[in-house]
Amino acid sequence: MDTMILLDKIVARSERNPCYGYRPIWAPLRRESYSVNKRRIPRLWKRQKLQVRAQQGKGRRVSDTSENGSSKRRAEHKDHVWKYDFVTGLTENGGTLKRSPIVGAHTRECLSIEVKRPSLRRTW
Repeated sequence: MDTMILLDKIVARSERNPCYGYRPIWAPLRRESYSVNKRRIPRLWKRQKLQVRAQQGKGRRVSDTSENGSSKRRAEHKDHVWKYDFVTGLTENGGTLKRSPIVGAHTRECLSIEVKRPSLRRTW
């Protein structure tokens, strides 16, 4: 089969179905009785610089429906929303420290840092 005709068919199918990669495009070409090697389609795909559109992420919903809801809230003023995280680190002598910084979401100011040494007691 002529390469230019095959390239035109591949481009036409990829424009019709932008979510399809080269594998779903190869199968209908075979069904239409074009003798196409399945390793040839990816080479032509790359030569035309075709690519599948990346899927868009869902993201998190932002709403203020309830006071104690678990949804993400936007900070509107100082001391409205606080964020916290747990950070571990090592001391100079090899000990472990756990820190919990509390940060104001609106001002990005660190309000406090709680530092503790974890207990060496293991529960098995």
